[in-house]
Amino acid sequence: MTHIVKLPSVAIVSVTHNRCEPLLVLLRQVQALDYDPGCLDIFLVDNASTDNTVARIRQEFPHVQLVLSKENTGVSSGFNRSIQACLASGREYKYLWLLDSDAEVEPSTLRCMVEAMEADASLGVVGSAVYDPVERARLVTAGLRVDWSVCDIPLLVPDEESRSALVDVDLIPACSMLTRATLYQRIGLWDARFPLYWGDTDWCARVLHDGSRVCCDVRSRVWHRDWSYVIRGFGASVFIRDHIRGGLLFYLRHNPLHSLHSIRRFIIKTHFKAALERLTLRQGFRRAYLAAIEDVLVGRFDKQITLPEGEPPLQSLDRIGAELRRIVTERRPRILLNQIADEDQKWRIKSVMSGYFDTIDWFEIAPDQSGGKWAEYRVFKPGQLLAHAGRVLNGMHTININICSVSRPLLYNLFVGRYVVLIDAADNGIIEHNAPWSGILDVLWTVLQGFKSAYSDLPRSLRSSSSLTEALAGGDVFKNNQDSANV
Repeated sequence: MTHIVKLPSVAIVSVTHNRCEPLLVLLRQVQALDYDPGCLDIFLVDNASTDNTVARIRQEFPHVQLVLSKENTGVSSGFNRSIQACLASGREYKYLWLLDSDAEVEPSTLRCMVEAMEADASLGVVGSAVYDPVERARLVTAGLRVDWSVCDIPLLVPDEESRSALVDVDLIPACSMLTRATLYQRIGLWDARFPLYWGDTDWCARVLHDGSRVCCDVRSRVWHRDWSYVIRGFGASVFIRDHIRGGLLFYLRHNPLHSLHSIRRFIIKTHFKAALERLTLRQGFRRAYLAAIEDVLVGRFDKQITLPEGEPPLQSLDRIGAELRRIVTERRPRILLNQIADEDQKWRIKSVMSGYFDTIDWFEIAPDQSGGKWAEYRVFKPGQLLAHAGRVLNGMHTININICSVSRPLLYNLFVGRYVVLIDAADNGIIEHNAPWSGILDVLWTVLQGFKSAYSDLPRSLRSSSSLTEALAGGDVFKNNQDSANV
């Protein structure tokens, strides 16, 4: 007689916001899992989607237990609501599988992790190896480890020879994270002070502090893009602010070195990045880096991340053309098409601008993906601008309007063109008046502010900010998370 081993019950918990099509793909893949459907339930929080997600799920996957939120409160709060819903459902689950709504899985993804958990009681979290969804054979990371000496979390990609089934790590990304249900009673839910990023990182650190292991099962595979793939459009300021703020809070809270040396390096490096964005004229990104540091130092941990103050409204290409016609005195302006990759967009720009100027001298710098002389301006190297000072100074005096893709800026934008137009793929953008010398002063001031923040403001905040002190201790959020769920 064949002995049948009953599979443990698993609750799949997820959160989504305006990801209808990827979510439908994922749910179809979940139906094809090599796992008994009777042992699986799905709990999904919809964070106020406006893309018909709820209607499509109810129509095509009526068995999914939906938790509806009236507003988008972020990833951490969303996962918390989903976890609370499954724990309050009346069914006892041995494992909870946290799964991003835009992830892709294969039939064996879940079973591999469950087998690892069942074989070793010391495991508290087991995650999947993450693969690139475009280059599907490329392993992006097998969990991550924290380098506390420099406050960095590099991707962990073991070579073929050193890959074992289980790899002990410091954190597992929540794109595919299997957890023991009992952990939530012991260490609580996610900390909503990490709205978009770092919530999984912080929770895994607490699991390790609790004495359980965090591992990646390399046999289990998921396809998912990480935060670095966020398109650097104008809205990316929100993601930058959340990522930097969450990282600084995480490093301050969990740093085992009990030293501010690496924390100070992180703050100074962030200010340096802000200074470089001043060279690209992406002022919104610059403000996002600086706002993130300020958020932590003043103890501001809202559950929702917003754009930094001072963001100018986006204008259509036609309105940009009209505004340039008003402020540019030359009747035959020299316009540089800078890093505009799409041929149709080039045509649209030329067509609109020609409607406002009788004659235009057009110049072009094509996007350089090969690491050539133009691509080098995206990576700061000491002396680089000086080495090409002639080209930079020539652009400063000969170009009237520099139209540049916001996602492909060059470090010399500050010096080229009296007016710089940053534009996105949808032909929306902003006009920046170019003031090179005040820009250089801004760069120097931003770097100096980094040292002040690291060596003066940080120690003072650690001594005097009660909200920062509470955040570093975790407050009551770990044991008594009161995120309400509309179940």
